[in-house]
Amino acid sequence: TIFSTVGFGDVLPFNDEERLFVVVTFYIGTLVFATLISEIETTLAVVRRFERMRSRTVQSVKDVLRSIDVGFALESRVVQWLNYKST
Repeated sequence: TIFSTVGFGDVLPFNDEERLFVVVTFYIGTLVFATLISEIETTLAVVRRFERMRSRTVQSVKDVLRSIDVGFALESRVVQWLNYKST
């Protein structure tokens, strides 16, 4: 009923056409709200997936740089560059 309130009860539908209009409007409002929430969740899922991929890539590059024994300064610069390129 949170999604279907019309105020403080001072405006009420009196005949069948008004009641039908209110019910249809409630359903449409609920569907629009659900669609909006769904789109937000989808966008957040994509952002999280991208961040996981970026994190794995950075970790893989760090592992390779450590395996070939480059210095810490060069490793830091490469990681900074990767972070810059992924934003």
